[in-house]
Amino acid sequence: MLYQTVVEYKEDEGTKAFDFTAIMVIIGNFISLCVISSLFGIIMGLVITYIFKRCRFLSHSAVQETFLILCWAWLTYYLSEVFGQSGITSLVAVALVMAHYAWFNLSPQGKHVTHVAFQTFGYAAEAFVFSFIGLSVMYYSTYPYSWKLILAEFFIVIIGRFSAIVTSYYMFECVKGDGSNKLTFNEISFLTYAALIRGAIAFGLVENLSEHILVDHETGFNKKDVIVSTVFVLVVTSTFIFGGLTPVV
Repeated sequence: MLYQTVVEYKEDEGTKAFDFTAIMVIIGNFISLCVISSLFGIIMGLVITYIFKRCRFLSHSAVQETFLILCWAWLTYYLSEVFGQSGITSLVAVALVMAHYAWFNLSPQGKHVTHVAFQTFGYAAEAFVFSFIGLSVMYYSTYPYSWKLILAEFFIVIIGRFSAIVTSYYMFECVKGDGSNKLTFNEISFLTYAALIRGAIAFGLVENLSEHILVDHETGFNKKDVIVSTVFVLVVTSTFIFGGLTPVV
């Protein structure tokens, strides 16, 4: 997402110098994108919660409830994309709101059916995406690779993930302040380790990067190919290495 804001800034500013002002503009765009997308998802989640609370005739069919929740999440994603926001961020926000509020307005059968149905959808989607990545190994083997960039990204992922989890955890502890259910350092370290497994979402996002801004017009070299191959290696190796060693850890 942050890289996409960099690309959009370059598209708007052309060959303008990439100075401190440009960095602040990119960070500001990134924060506004996250906030607006999250607010949009929250509003959509509250709307569907109100609909389920007032329109009790929707609870007469568990299939109808499940279908409506699926379509509403889909609608949130596409509307967010149409308005130029992050569809994934809005989808996460609307899912959190529906899980905490809308779910309790469903019928008992609807709660059970939605739980099983979305677990099945998630499992099937995950299996499909990872199968696609595995079958694409031969295709992406022809892409140019920068092993220095790959190693640098590995260190960035490890340091960034550890810093994000530790910082966010202790920030919540400061707000919470009662000391209940406090995690040990080993437990925090394991959470960091589990989060190091790069998902297929990252690979899908990098495939959607704009190509024309990433092409060196002097040499004709496509920088996007290097970025795609880097993320591809990160996804595959982190899944095998970190995922395979999870029981041992």
